[in-house]
Amino acid sequence: MGYTGADNVSNATSSHGGRMHRSVRICFLVLVAPLYLASCASVSDDFAGLTYKAGRAQFMLQPGCVDRIEKSESGRSIGVFISIKPGRCQDRFVSFMASHMGQRLTVYFGHEEISGPSKIVGKIKSPFIQHVGTFRQATIIQSHYRRLRARDGE
Repeated sequence: MGYTGADNVSNATSSHGGRMHRSVRICFLVLVAPLYLASCASVSDDFAGLTYKAGRAQFMLQPGCVDRIEKSESGRSIGVFISIKPGRCQDRFVSFMASHMGQRLTVYFGHEEISGPSKIVGKIKSPFIQHVGTFRQATIIQSHYRRLRARDGE
């Protein structure tokens, strides 16, 4: 068969279209990625704090429920000493833990898993020490709660 100019135009168009499509995707990522990251940062600024998950249930420890929070270090154990305000906040926390006795508990700060999963084997009440992996994590959690409580005028 003979060569026609139409074959050449067709190949050039699909090749150019592929490059153009790729360029559009790259531009989209370059423009959208910073917006996505910025939205994640703003979500973490207003995030309620520690989240305790057992099965499908969860308890979010709101800054307004924290009476006292301090970094805690004893030997190799690093954590955050947390005292929950008596009354409704403390009752809800104790009830959540009691209703999930025997289940596996995982603790998150933001979207980061900081503890668990570990089985709830005994009564957990306030005050308690929330174990974390590093002293830096303890510092970040303490600062987060203190900053939000100060912002809310507590």
